[in-house]
Amino acid sequence: MYILKRKNRNISVKTIIEVNGKEQIVEISCSTRDETLARERAPKLIEEATRHLMSPEVYCTLTELREFYFMCPLLKLNYDTRKHNWNELIHLINELDLNTEMPINELGLLKEGKSIIRQYEDKFGNPHKLRKIRSIFQKKFIYWLEVEKGITTSCFSHILAYSPRQAVTKPFVVSDDQIMDIYEKGRELKDSHPEFFKMFLLASSGGLRRAEVLSLTWADIHSFSGRNYIVLRETKAGHEQRVNIPTSTYDALLSMKNGHSPADFVIDSANRPKLWDREFVPFLRDKLGIHDNKPAHFLRKCLGAMLATRHGIYVASKTLRHASVTTTEKHYADLVSPANDIEII
Repeated sequence: MYILKRKNRNISVKTIIEVNGKEQIVEISCSTRDETLARERAPKLIEEATRHLMSPEVYCTLTELREFYFMCPLLKLNYDTRKHNWNELIHLINELDLNTEMPINELGLLKEGKSIIRQYEDKFGNPHKLRKIRSIFQKKFIYWLEVEKGITTSCFSHILAYSPRQAVTKPFVVSDDQIMDIYEKGRELKDSHPEFFKMFLLASSGGLRRAEVLSLTWADIHSFSGRNYIVLRETKAGHEQRVNIPTSTYDALLSMKNGHSPADFVIDSANRPKLWDREFVPFLRDKLGIHDNKPAHFLRKCLGAMLATRHGIYVASKTLRHASVTTTEKHYADLVSPANDIEII
């Protein structure tokens, strides 16, 4: 026995299911506005809900959850992004003196009426980290755990219901003299440090991130009808992207190809991550004078600042490949002049 109920235009089915001798009122969306179609779907939806409520709760350990997170095919995230998000969760658990081998149902336990994510925020703040942790438990992953792995996910309800506070992003501040000085020193690297020069060029002229530079091959650099661009296979977004580059950058890169095949990496080194982390980044600090927490990423920010100033926020957002123009506005909006110089008379 059930009744149909219209909610937000869509129709839902409402019924009573007996679980362990207790009656529970359950309401399930039929995902349709058509009453006839809703009546056809209702019996199957009730059957699935009954089976779900009657089935025993199955939990895994946090270590097993990590394996599931890294193998979930529904998440369009690359390995580095998943690893970074998971490390933030482990850091939170360690800071709260919890066991990293605990079963996942303990993630749902409240302390003084607060979930673990709220406990961390009250104690340490840092909403940026909390958003990364919250992103682990997105709907696609929860659905995959339930359907494919048979894992009970009700323990995540407090985490899913929590929305971290908005982080305050400091606007990017840089001067023309500082940028020109960095670019002038960077141009001198072509003869003295050719691999550093290629890294510098890709980061400062194309806005490429570390992983994108290190995974770039010569086959990914293209020119068509006067348009020069790079195809990025491994990106932060988890899918292929394209970025336009100036003709001078394109010509400089091709001049350094030196007989390499299209499948060869642009950065010619036996250990590219080590070359970037242990040699290139310290070089940017010591020789180019970039005293930033992330000197290589500072080059990308300089590109964003110049594009936002000369061509506007939207162009900067497209070139830097931000997920939303809102992200670009947080960092570069202060660089765009709000002056109104449009004269009608």
